[in-house]
Parts: sequence; C-alpha cells; structure tokens
Amino acid sequence: MREYEVFYKDGTTVNCNAADKKDLVNQLFNGEEKALINKVKLLKWSTGTMVYTQDPAEEKINAEITTADANPYGWRNESGLKR
Repeated sequence: MREYEVFYKDGTTVNCNAADKKDLVNQLFNGEEKALINKVKLLKWSTGTMVYTQDPAEEKINAEITTADANPYGWRNESGLKR
C-alpha cells in the first residue's frame, strides 16, 4: 500500500491509501480514468527516499531524491577542508 496525495484542480487535497494507481482510481472515481484526468491536477507518492509526481493527463512520472544520504553528485568529497 502507498499513501497518495491527490491534488484536485479546484485546490483541494485528499490523502488516499491504495495499492497502485488503478486501485486509487477505483476508490476515488469508481474506476473511471477520465474522471481522474478531468478532476485531478497532480498525484504524489513516495517510496523510501524517492518522491514521485504525475500529472494524470500525462504518462510521464517525475522522481526526486529526498535525502542527502543518496548523493549522486559527491559534494561531500569536494570540500576544500584539509584534515
């Protein structure tokens, strides 16, 4: 189960626990994908150190790392401090 944040186009936000996007659509929109697309501006969910967002009208999912421990750029090793 994931906790989804559903941001509606009218400005309201709803939290919903669902197994996946299909389960979310079944719970909130009686299984109608078109209702999701027409009413929802953004879906947001997280897993571990990642936060995912999706505009329901598009298939693309955006992902962000949310912790400094998962540092792909190595900034901790680039400091000018001498030991």
